Amino acid sequence: MGIIRGVPIDIGMDEFVSASEVASSTEIICARRLNHKVIKADKSVEWIPTQTIVITFSSKLLPSHVFAYFTSYPVEPYLLPTIQCYNCCHFGHVKFKCRSKPRCYKCGEPHDGESCEVTSVTCLHCTGNHAAISSSYPEFNRQKSIKVIMSQEHISYDEASVRVRPSKRAYSDVASKTPLNPSPHTSNKNLYKKTFYINRKPHSPASDHGYDHTAYESMIQTPRSSLPNGSAYPKDNVSHTSPNENLICHM
Repeated sequence: MGIIRGVPIDIGMDEFVSASEVASSTEIICARRLNHKVIKADKSVEWIPTQTIVITFSSKLLPSHVFAYFTSYPVEPYLLPTIQCYNCCHFGHVKFKCRSKPRCYKCGEPHDGESCEVTSVTCLHCTGNHAAISSSYPEFNRQKSIKVIMSQEHISYDEASVRVRPSKRAYSDVASKTPLNPSPHTSNKNLYKKTFYINRKPHSPASDHGYDHTAYESMIQTPRSSLPNGSAYPKDNVSHTSPNENLICHM
């Protein structure tokens, strides 16, 4: 979609589309005029037509100019507006088309935000110290960036939202909601975890001497025999026959 500025108010949109010519290989599908919102003294709303119109073309590539009524109108990319509902505080629709239950944009409770009289505002989305419909809300800037990508690259909302990371709470908002000193009425079970103490095992008494090398050598050396034959067992009187003595040799 593209926008054209300076179109006279007395020209109808159907008439403008039929009288327009496009230089590139595309055509105009439809056109609509943008209106300006004016709030009167009695709080009534009036929409005043402007000289800016939005044109939808048959292709994604925008033409540079549109020729109509002997005038060359330059075409600019149309940036989709960031719309937020003042009833449920979600994005993508307005209040008079909302089908959800009301949520206050000041305190987050289930009632209308215009009748809320709280002094300290709290965002229902991120619990920050700002209203849910504030333009400084990080999610509002994220939605605005998504609409810019959709307008420039002509892609869907789901494709554009993947490119923009979800907003995170600022440190100032987190610190403002975290009390430095706990309240005296706060239960102790929420402030600390119970600690269990285990009795230590008694240590073995320290030796009077350090490492005894002599005792260690006596443990690992080969034991000496106390018998005269040098054997660990006494020698009996039974004679043993050599295995070769019982063999018969045939010559």
